[in-house]
Amino acid sequence: MGFDINILTSIAVAVIAIIAVIATIWQAIITRKHNRLSVRPWLMTEANEQMHAQSGALIISLGLVNNGTGPAVIKDFILLYKGAEVSRNNRTTFEAALQILDDSKILKELGTRARATDYFWAAPKGIIAEKEKNNIISVQIPTKPETKLQATKIEVQKILSAFDIVIRYQSIYEEAVFTYDSRVNRGYGGKS
Repeated sequence: MGFDINILTSIAVAVIAIIAVIATIWQAIITRKHNRLSVRPWLMTEANEQMHAQSGALIISLGLVNNGTGPAVIKDFILLYKGAEVSRNNRTTFEAALQILDDSKILKELGTRARATDYFWAAPKGIIAEKEKNNIISVQIPTKPETKLQATKIEVQKILSAFDIVIRYQSIYEEAVFTYDSRVNRGYGGKS
């Protein structure tokens, strides 16, 4: 009894089709893993200094930047002062924490304040886009002739270095939760 060529052809076609389906599924799984890895946010803080174009004042700020390859979805935004939590996911307590800066001797002597309009506050479920930069806290130092700019700058940086942030965030795929803690890595106060 011989094999019918049509049956052999049908079996071969079915096996090839099954292998093609398996290969397609396997490729889709690999592509999905690759896409998840290639859209990973990477938050970090950075110290910034710039001269205000109109007033000539020096602006010192603590900024947040997403140096990753995708948006960061915020889960928790915690502000610490000297290691103690002063705000967690709350704009009102965040604004109140700026009073710590305003009450500092150096800012009172300068007659300036931490600028409430120049800070960034990330609400839970808020999104920080890829390469987006935001100031968390900014202080504007007037450059009057009597201002000892270098000493003042050092004092303001010292105050800002007492603030830290902890941010829990995810990629848009929402699988793993990442934590950024500025106590581990930050530009001010030798925390880099």
